[in-house]
Formats: sequence, C-alpha cells, structure tokens
Amino acid sequence: MEKYLNEDEKELLSLIRYHRGHFDKMKETLGEMFPDDAVEVVEYLDKTEDLVWNAAKRRKTLKEAQVKHQEYERSLPRLTMCAECESGKERVPTGETKNQHGYMANCYHCEDCGADYVDGMPNNSKEQLEWYKDLEDFFKENQKDIDAMPDKQRENILSFLKGKKTIEEIYKKEQAALKRVQLADKAEEHLSKMLAQSRDYLLSIKLKNNWGDTPIGEC
Repeated sequence: MEKYLNEDEKELLSLIRYHRGHFDKMKETLGEMFPDDAVEVVEYLDKTEDLVWNAAKRRKTLKEAQVKHQEYERSLPRLTMCAECESGKERVPTGETKNQHGYMANCYHCEDCGADYVDGMPNNSKEQLEWYKDLEDFFKENQKDIDAMPDKQRENILSFLKGKKTIEEIYKKEQAALKRVQLADKAEEHLSKMLAQSRDYLLSIKLKNNWGDTPIGEC
C-alpha cells in the first residue's frame, strides 16, 4: 500500500508516529490522569492517519481498475482486414502504434498470410470520430463516383457510415466518465492540501518539541 503514498504523506505518517510515541509515553506515566486535551490530540493523529491510508486505498483501487480495464480491452478480438492478403476476421490486437494517417491504431498478426500490420481505423473513440469525419468528407467529394456504384456496394458504404452513431454514444459515455474522474481528482487535490497542512502543523510542533503552546487542531 505504501507505494501509493506520495512523499508528503510518507513524511506525515512519520510525524504521526513520532507524536504518537510522545503521547504513548505520557499515557504510561500519567495513567488515568492522562488529560482530555491529550486524548483529543491522539484522536486527531488517528483520524489524520486514516485519511492518509484511505487516500492510498482509493489510488490503489483506481489504478487496479484502470489496469484491469486496459487488459480487458487488449484481450477483445476485433473485426479487421489484413493489409496484405485482405482476409477479414476477428483478431486479438498484438499492440498499438500510430498508423499511416497519424491515428493511434491496433497492431495485428494475420494467421492466414503471416503478415504483421497496423489497422487503418483508430482504436479510440475520439480519433474514430475524426476518422469518420474524414471519411464522410471523402465520400462527399466523390459523390458522383459513389452514385455510379452498384446498389449493393453503395449500400455497404452507407451502412458502414452508420457506425458513427455508435462511436458517438461511446464517446459521450467516456466523456461522462472522464468528468467523474476529474471531480475525483479535485477532491484528491483538496485532500492533499489538507494533509500537507497537517504535516506542516505536526512538523512545527516537533521542531518546538512542545504541545503546550499550540492549540489542538490548528494548522
């Protein structure tokens, strides 16, 4: 879990352990005479430590979910046509790179002819929408040629362009998910600032080596 802590949080935990040790010794000495103010400080230390570890747990959960999603996406077979022998079938991507049009696209291995090739279509919804727009513009510029095509071929082109609606829906969902992540990032940023204040507070007390002159909980 510690690998999900940032440096400020690691320092804060070190300070919490330092101050908790101070109060543990005080409690051993005073017993039932342990003052209420000291109890409040210990509770403050415990709550702050919980905040630190909860932040690390959230990062761990998010990272694992992202990795799991990426692995799932990479494992899905996709319908693709070999750039060499033009055999079309479902294949699992072997990687990704930029294709000849500058889009990030999947790499495939053709089991029919043995060729390795890069798909012409992007592998992400944002660039897929751009790709569809380029395709639509191309068809508009060549409308006369398309009109002269056999009915079946022309229908295939029109049917293919309808796939844009599905990509638009996927893109909207991804953008909604991105907004949720951005809101979570803002909450994380706010928490980081609060924990940094706690760190500075506890550090100042350590340097003074005195709890008596500093009101409990003030940063």
